[in-house]
Amino acid sequence: MVLLAPAPALPAAAVTEQYRQDLSHAYDSPASVGHALDHVLTAVAMPQAVRDAVVRDSLATSGDARTEWPLRGIAQDITKEARRIETPVAVLAGEHDKVEPPTVLRECLLPYVPHATMTTVPGVGHLLPLEAPESVATALGDFLTTVKAATSE
Repeated sequence: MVLLAPAPALPAAAVTEQYRQDLSHAYDSPASVGHALDHVLTAVAMPQAVRDAVVRDSLATSGDARTEWPLRGIAQDITKEARRIETPVAVLAGEHDKVEPPTVLRECLLPYVPHATMTTVPGVGHLLPLEAPESVATALGDFLTTVKAATSE
């Protein structure tokens, strides 16, 4: 299993009711999505066509779908379920991720996933596949090589 910039199994202390309310408005309009992209989600500039697609896709869902995660999902404690994962897990985190920082994942995710390892991708934020596709591909290849070697023994 590969988790790219995942949410932690145990909600971080920063996930307060006010934080969740504020986050629920990140996808209200093209301007709010743009602000989230520029100030929260990314650490590197994306090509304009990619940025436009992210804004368009972010607004293409229903309002309920856009608010489900920030208002409810983000605050769920799924540590019990995470402990039951029996397969190798690669966690990829962006070095400058403001949404799910590597320190939060080390504290609130890795202890609950028995077979997890984490790779921090340098210089990027939360949108790993858009910010560093080559680094993500390399990390996935390295993980698969490790898993294959372990299962061949």
